[in-house]
Amino acid sequence: MKILSLCFRLFVVGISQAVWAQSIVVSVIAAPLDSKTALADFEQKVRPILETHCGQCHSGRTKTSGFSIATLESVVAGGNKHGKAILEGHPERSPLVKLLKGELAPSMPLGKSLPEADVLLIETWVRNLSLDKTAGVKEEEWLWPFQKPLKHEPPVVKNAKWVLNPIDAFIVKRLEQNGLSPAPPASNRVLARRLYFDLIGMPPSPEEMSTFLEDRSPNAYEQLINKLLADPRYGERWGRHWLDLVRFAETNGLGGDPHIGNVWRYRDWVIEAFNSDMTYDKFVIQQLAGGDEHSKTKLNYKPDIQGHIPVAFLRLAPWSFLCDPIADQNRQIFLDEITTTTASVFLGLTMGCARCHDHKYDPIPSKDYYRFQAFFNATKISYSFENEYSNDRPVEKYLEVPFKDKAFGKLAESKVREYQTQLDSGPEKLELEELEKTLLKKLISQKMNEAKDRALEVTDLRLELKKKDQKIFTEPEQTQHALLLEAVNLKREPEELEALSALEKSLLKKLAEGYTNRLTDPLARFQELTVAEVRAELGSEYGKSKYFDLAEKERHRELSDKLEVIKRRLFRWKPLAMTVENVPGPPGGPGIPQTHVLTRGDYLHPGEAVEPGFPSAMTGNFLPAELETDRYRQFPTRGRRITLAKWIASPDCPLTARVMVNRVWQHHFGHGIIETANDFGKNGSRPTHPELLDWLAIKFMEEKWSTKALHRLILTSNTYRQSSDNPTVLVSELDPDNRLLWRFNRRRLEAEALRDSILFISGRLNAERGGPSVFPPLPDDVADLGRSVPIGGLMWEPNEKEEDSRRRSVYIFQRRSLPLPMMASFDAPIFSESCERRSVTTTPLQALSMMNGRLVNEESVYLASRAEQEAGPDRSAQISRLFMIVLSRLPKAEELQRFTKFGGTLQEISSVLLNSNELLYVD
Repeated sequence: MKILSLCFRLFVVGISQAVWAQSIVVSVIAAPLDSKTALADFEQKVRPILETHCGQCHSGRTKTSGFSIATLESVVAGGNKHGKAILEGHPERSPLVKLLKGELAPSMPLGKSLPEADVLLIETWVRNLSLDKTAGVKEEEWLWPFQKPLKHEPPVVKNAKWVLNPIDAFIVKRLEQNGLSPAPPASNRVLARRLYFDLIGMPPSPEEMSTFLEDRSPNAYEQLINKLLADPRYGERWGRHWLDLVRFAETNGLGGDPHIGNVWRYRDWVIEAFNSDMTYDKFVIQQLAGGDEHSKTKLNYKPDIQGHIPVAFLRLAPWSFLCDPIADQNRQIFLDEITTTTASVFLGLTMGCARCHDHKYDPIPSKDYYRFQAFFNATKISYSFENEYSNDRPVEKYLEVPFKDKAFGKLAESKVREYQTQLDSGPEKLELEELEKTLLKKLISQKMNEAKDRALEVTDLRLELKKKDQKIFTEPEQTQHALLLEAVNLKREPEELEALSALEKSLLKKLAEGYTNRLTDPLARFQELTVAEVRAELGSEYGKSKYFDLAEKERHRELSDKLEVIKRRLFRWKPLAMTVENVPGPPGGPGIPQTHVLTRGDYLHPGEAVEPGFPSAMTGNFLPAELETDRYRQFPTRGRRITLAKWIASPDCPLTARVMVNRVWQHHFGHGIIETANDFGKNGSRPTHPELLDWLAIKFMEEKWSTKALHRLILTSNTYRQSSDNPTVLVSELDPDNRLLWRFNRRRLEAEALRDSILFISGRLNAERGGPSVFPPLPDDVADLGRSVPIGGLMWEPNEKEEDSRRRSVYIFQRRSLPLPMMASFDAPIFSESCERRSVTTTPLQALSMMNGRLVNEESVYLASRAEQEAGPDRSAQISRLFMIVLSRLPKAEELQRFTKFGGTLQEISSVLLNSNELLYVD
């Protein structure tokens, strides 16, 4: 909430002379206010002050004493105690002003006083209000996000020497207006570590740090930036940020949490896109419109098959064919999810709020929501009923998309052959077959013994009917029974069940007579039992079995799980992709169904029919979009998604560049210029530097949407190079959260960066890139959570080889129901929806996982060994080397003395350094 106050600070806060402040306030708000001006000044100048000082008790949620500062209307209406808080034109009689000035008790804000300049501005604003001019302001909206960015010239500042590039001018201007000064520059060592963690998510090696510190060339810093942007680890680091946004996971999160296909191919595509500096406009288009493009001239044009990999973006949600038994409702759930996520990820809009009614805060009517959704109405997910586990449930089909990297393709082919051989004739397969043969003999024997003392049942009849040398039933009877049983298994209609029951009743009598007359051996029927019955018995709930002991059940489960893992590995190495396609449409099928505005979001109550269209707040109209089509209208279902994607990725859309620039800024500084990165609307935070955000957005587009160029611009600014300590501003009451950036924000490493850094420091990080995901071992106390479940199979698998468990964290298998505990303790979220910004908590579990967890305790052994090998036998040299490896610096004299005198092992010292805040936090 505090960040909202910064919009107004641009004008007055921090000016020391009261007379000067008064003149500025009067000049800003001097003329009578019409309704639009009243709301605009409230949103931009008054509400930020109230948010900062009163928001904790009087936000839209808390409403202490019934008073809310959420809207102009609620502020005017006042609270329970004093009634109407603002008497338009009369600040001297307005309870709000009197409370702020201490003329009513208790004085507000409680326990402190409002700065004089703020009180003066509110007082002047109230004086210029009139009753009729505030009428109707409830309908006014926060419109800045829906207007195209303006290219503001970098402001002129007093401290011009501090300005290295235009970013600095915008930042220092706000600091000067608020009486603040920027922090001194960070040291080269701090800057190098900051760059390494920001760009590749790992610390520099001692050699890399030495090379940089010894480089005296004037552009050494810029060269380091270019080096890190060219490092393939950059894509892994920044790809992880994007995967947070798109709710990337490899299971569907629903019952049993089953796998949802080769989603790792989307992950690898994202990483490569960042590494190759794919322009952001193309990055957007490919994720929304893969497989939807046309040729302007060619007949029978087939879209690029590779485009089906990035369009997996539309299939990453926790959704499946089984999540809702009602087909139309399930389809609507899918459409709602991709509509909402597309708007929040690429446009920073909470469009999902308009699904059931017009958006309560932003100018997004429900009609716009469904016009936006209509772009996706030609999208389908391919599925079939062919499934090795069951033939009565739909399963998703995957599209074959060849591997572009030929070397990787050859590796994948060899892996597929290897795993197919294991499935056909590997030791697990052979042992399982032998076990099942043994168990089948045991089952037959026990069934025979059991049958001696009981009456005949339907199961006995069905076994007898399977016999080829039939002595009791005629061929027509066998055929009639087989057809009825097949019909019942297929549809289970009551009439067919009744007919089957009647037939089996009569056949049972004939069976009893046949056995009595010794037409055949009564127990021979049990020879028709197969391993299918063995598996069915073993597949029951684990525990006691009527026919098999617990050891037999456990061994069968272990072998079955091993084969299941091999099946999954084989599948993952196949060139298959989880994706979406377009419905076929005419002439082979019907056209695209009409999209309707759904009354209260209910698919059973369709309202007005709508065509695909862009948000009216940005276009100023409700006209249908001109859909991109092929020259000959061969493919009438193509063109919707690409029309939307190209509009989003164009300068005509005012939000796309702003949103992406804000995301990059957030990851470099800890918070965005707009803190709510997925919500640029009225309920989101206000931009701290709106002119800078617009300038950066336009610059981003001018640089052909190059993300790496944007990095260079930000990283070469003096704003980024500041120290995290500012001796001139120890604590700012004006800006306690450092939203104005008067110093650099010290930040804790994310879970992935922390894990990767520990492995890198110990020298054991497996740098292998790409391919199917890996499974680091679970802690012993939660290992049982990785067990097999009926639908999802084995929840956590062994790796193909041991070193796979030490690959970068971006390659860890993303199971929605079972995140890696160490990662979860450091706030790695479960990706069921878009994560715009990770939480940063401090909990005892973090300390416990670092001090007692397997990762630190195992890697500290290897770190100590590394230090011994690189430094030799001298204890002081070993400690100095440890400091250089872990913290990129030599120990201070007192640190060296303390650790040298320490009686413990080098491994214990390694563990201490791996637990240090200096590693955990980026300075």
